[in-house]
Amino acid sequence: MFNDHFAVHAIGRFVLGRHWQQATDKEQAEYLVLFEDLMVVSYVDRFQKYAGENLRVVKSRIEGDSTATVFTEIVRPDAGPAVQVIWRIGAKGDTLKILDVLVEGTSLSQTLRADFGSIIRQREGKVAALIHELRLKTAELKLPDKN
Repeated sequence: MFNDHFAVHAIGRFVLGRHWQQATDKEQAEYLVLFEDLMVVSYVDRFQKYAGENLRVVKSRIEGDSTATVFTEIVRPDAGPAVQVIWRIGAKGDTLKILDVLVEGTSLSQTLRADFGSIIRQREGKVAALIHELRLKTAELKLPDKN
């Protein structure tokens, strides 16, 4: 279901940046599987925090032939400040998919790109080291809550 709405492979390639070309076919395939797992767990966790709150579309803007930006806010029932969320949407044929989400101005894709690039640089430029870290992180995130 997550893949139905998010351009996971395109986001994953963007996040890996120049390191995508350095990765072997096997590394690329494993990375994309782990990246999707990480995205699913991360987004489910983030969006569960806003369960019961309303998402209000503020405006949208078409940008070129195949992209749009949708400006929304999460309205809190406790009258706390609304959370600004921007969705970058891409079209491929008749299909629309989310390319990035910015919460309070912070891009998830850009943040992950910086984080993953840092891990690779610290590990002598090896994509395999990032894959190892992603295996550990996704296993940790999938553990049941102990509360």
